[in-house]
Amino acid sequence: LEELFPIEEEVRLLKQYLLELTNFEFEAKALNENSELIPVKLICSKINDKENWRYLIAIEDLRDKKRLQEQIIGQENLVLLGELSAGISHEIGNIISIIKANARYSLKKHDIEGYKEAMQIIYEQSHRGIEFIKKLKQLARAEESIRSEIKIK
Repeated sequence: LEELFPIEEEVRLLKQYLLELTNFEFEAKALNENSELIPVKLICSKINDKENWRYLIAIEDLRDKKRLQEQIIGQENLVLLGELSAGISHEIGNIISIIKANARYSLKKHDIEGYKEAMQIIYEQSHRGIEFIKKLKQLARAEESIRSEIKIK
């Protein structure tokens, strides 16, 4: 066991399970033919052949499964990022649109030069904010376009 499973704690648990349990599944790290540590799942059954106990152990390579899980998590994170971007851009966009509309109205109605200058700054900055929001929305749409089906064996 120690040659196949170099992690001491996993070997200890595996030996304990083999002694105490009849059937069990166990995930561990094992060495493959290239001496690389890979994730595996052991499916073990203890069989009594009337004279003594024997063990039937199937080992499943979990590399592809783990890789797919990581891809799914990555895609879920991209979807969440897109949803977050869309929500942020919507909320901030509404606020900035209101500020911009009020600034535009104030610019048309007041002739005081200092007031007009302040309103012009508010108007320009709100326009800048709206452009930023448009970019956030584009990011959200780009994240949505990444979604695709994954076929799991």
